[in-house]
Amino acid sequence: MLRLREHAAMLAGVELLRLLHGRGAPDRHRIAPARLRAVLAHVEAHLAEEITLSDLAAVARLSRFHFARAFRAETGVTPHGHVTQRRVERAKLLMLDQGLSLSEIALACGFAHQAHFTTAFRPVVGTTPGRWRQERLS
Repeated sequence: MLRLREHAAMLAGVELLRLLHGRGAPDRHRIAPARLRAVLAHVEAHLAEEITLSDLAAVARLSRFHFARAFRAETGVTPHGHVTQRRVERAKLLMLDQGLSLSEIALACGFAHQAHFTTAFRPVVGTTPGRWRQERLS
């Protein structure tokens, strides 16, 4: 029984050292670089559309569960979080053009409506889209 505890403690220590020294995600939680690039390109090409975890996992040719874990291990953010961040970044570019309303920008960036856009924008940027736009254009 003592040997089992010693072994478990040693394994935990090795894992802790691996994490502290930044050796990255274990191989079982990795996405091949070409597959990750394909997923990121797919996100960019389809921001205005609905993007599901199943879609992204299919592009990576992985199961949904494995893809979600591997993507987070590789990027530090969930697939949904990445899509939201990219949509917000695209929206910020579009908001610098005064010819588009916030509702039009929301739809062009894949948000269901302006309220959905505002709800997603505020945690990423720290303010509302309207206030952000006003501050940049004044």
